[in-house]
Amino acid sequence: GQVDAYAIAVDATNLYWTDRQSNSIVKLALPSGSPVTIATGQGQPVCITVDATNVYWGNSTGNPGSIAMVPIGGGTPSTLAPSENQPYGIAVNGSNVYWVEAVAGAVRVDSLSGGTPSIFASGWQNPNAIAVDATTAYWIDAGNTISSDGLILSMAAGGGAVSTLASQQFFPTSIAVDATNVYWTTMGTGDSGNPTGTVMKVPKGGGVPVTLASAQPGPGAIAIDGTDVYWVGYDGPGAVGSLDGVWRVPLAGGTLTTLATVENQPGAGSAAAGIAVDAANV
Repeated sequence: GQVDAYAIAVDATNLYWTDRQSNSIVKLALPSGSPVTIATGQGQPVCITVDATNVYWGNSTGNPGSIAMVPIGGGTPSTLAPSENQPYGIAVNGSNVYWVEAVAGAVRVDSLSGGTPSIFASGWQNPNAIAVDATTAYWIDAGNTISSDGLILSMAAGGGAVSTLASQQFFPTSIAVDATNVYWTTMGTGDSGNPTGTVMKVPKGGGVPVTLASAQPGPGAIAIDGTDVYWVGYDGPGAVGSLDGVWRVPLAGGTLTTLATVENQPGAGSAAAGIAVDAANV
């Protein structure tokens, strides 16, 4: 019954997602509860994250967009940042919520205790995804999306110099981080007949990027657990027989496993726009 479920997040007890058509935030108790709407009247929410207390999301429309939150148990949504231009990625740590503002070319931050949002980093061409840990923020600058000028970047949560962890990436799209590495996907050229997408990793402190998977059909959203990297692939609205799907590969690299595929139809959109993983399921 979900019409346009888009971004997705999970914790130990619930699954959360955004519905762009109904402009709502929905949760479902794991493993098999019924969907419960916890926020309505939003503006095409396109990114979502969760901590122990609240669900946070970015509204892409609403003249302009916004960053909002609601308690996990439900309640009245609060607007953290009311004037954001296309916030396409959001992440939270114990102190702050971070998001990327694509039109402004900036990474923004606000304290979880409230206050005025501020610019964390600016001057980027096309920031489109972010991940954080307790000490550092990591984000993507996708570049112009039609050449290898994408960047993987990081900066200490308290501010400082920006570090470039990887350059010359062809349309990087999604990012995740664990205790050791940063992981991301690149769409590549988007040619369904000759896919060039990749799944990559690099040490958090910098080093030589490692390709975990290559020749992938439009890899987008990414998630990780203690053993594997998971991603969705979108082969594009091409001829019948092209496939969208979900794949995984060990964190250390190795054999790819196909978890799910669905045949795409001409003119159809992506069959899988977001991904999350918990101890039992993807």
